[in-house]
Amino acid sequence: MRLASGLALAFCATGALAADASADPAAVGPSAVRLDAHRAVYDLTLGIVREEAGIASAVGRIALEIHGDACDGYTTRVRQVVVIGAEDGVGQTIDSNSATFEAADGALLKFRSETRAAGTTIESVDGQAARAEGATTISLERSAEPSRVLSDAPLFPTEHVRLMIGAARAGERLVPARLFDGSGDGLTVYETLALVGNERAPEGDAAPEALAPVAGLASWPVRLSYFVEGEGEQLPEYEISFRLFENGVSSDLVFDFGAYALEGRLVSLDLIAPSGACETP
Repeated sequence: MRLASGLALAFCATGALAADASADPAAVGPSAVRLDAHRAVYDLTLGIVREEAGIASAVGRIALEIHGDACDGYTTRVRQVVVIGAEDGVGQTIDSNSATFEAADGALLKFRSETRAAGTTIESVDGQAARAEGATTISLERSAEPSRVLSDAPLFPTEHVRLMIGAARAGERLVPARLFDGSGDGLTVYETLALVGNERAPEGDAAPEALAPVAGLASWPVRLSYFVEGEGEQLPEYEISFRLFENGVSSDLVFDFGAYALEGRLVSLDLIAPSGACETP
């Protein structure tokens, strides 16, 4: 099941980020975006179900924390618990934990994740990806395939989200990117395509209570598709839709896995003040 990997990807791709307020496209590119720490909680419910899914219900919760800054790097932790009810009445609880650390200079990504179902570990990954001279070496602990060397340098999660925010502020609508975030088997590189919609005006006092910290900010609807690398024209492995605020907070989540979709509603949001002085890009 791609649920755990998909949720981890979503929050690597929508972590709280703040962009420079300038309208000059040259000033709103990836290098002008900084990461803001925050905590967010989302309630999950079942969305669209296709006939072949065999799913009758789904309920769960996601807790997300992002810490760090442009000097010390960024740490993201995601905990998600989802109870899936099948049409035959059998239920399954999926409990996943993931954590990543991305160095501020972009040279290193450390990642770790574990997914459990019925009290048994069904997926566990622990590794890192290091860049040097334009190449990327992925190394895994306790794996039958312990390493992979890439001749290029796909984006890491923070770089990817900076790219999307910079592009949105500059009015770009299609944002392709090659991404590695350590999800899934820890070796997979994704070809991604973000479709960015028209900017939404700030809601102000009309915003739901959970969105109060970002009520004065503009936002964009984004649909992010993930494709397996090297397979030519194909349908996406899965897609994630969300509302992306100009400081990077996300709401209105939809995780579309093909046979079914899960919807995530933001129920709690706390912005965390920086722990110290840091010169942002």
